Amino acid sequence: MNKERRTGSVRKAIVAASLLLVAGCSGGATTEPPPSPPPTTNEAPVRSAPAKSIEVPDRCSVVTEPQWRQLGATDSPREREVGEGEGIVGCDYSRLNETDDWQVFVSAVPKPLPELAERTSLREPLDFSGYPAMKRSSGDVDCIIAFDVADGGTLLVQSQVLEGSADPCQLTSGFAEAALSNLPDAPGGQ
Repeated sequence: MNKERRTGSVRKAIVAASLLLVAGCSGGATTEPPPSPPPTTNEAPVRSAPAKSIEVPDRCSVVTEPQWRQLGATDSPREREVGEGEGIVGCDYSRLNETDDWQVFVSAVPKPLPELAERTSLREPLDFSGYPAMKRSSGDVDCIIAFDVADGGTLLVQSQVLEGSADPCQLTSGFAEAALSNLPDAPGGQ
């Protein structure tokens, strides 16, 4: 049994999808084709900004020191792998003191956005400066956004606020903007 807690909206989406699946499988044989599925709202828009290269020799160079300091991080960044065996390696930027305790993880991931969005339960589509993205947020605790920056490549940014009044989605957006400005354009552009 999976004991992981999910937010109410994700739980409702799973229940709704399960009901649709059961409803689609419970009818008798019919000669009519099944109705077209309703349009989904969990598909990211199409990329209009230039494709980026996700090949970065130093994972913690995606956000420069002047940038992470300006964004409020105080501790030296450190490389970290997440997702047991998923190959998602990135960099943690953090601010740990008596009033604020937060961490931002940034990674250029060699997986396409739809695959990563599915694996991480990202459901809210958005456009971020011409880059399609998928988002999941649990209020004032964490925010994760995955950006379609290349064919087969995604920029993943996740913020967690453990203490203090920082807005995790503002942190995610700020670090994403910095990373997008530093990732080199991919050969061939779009």
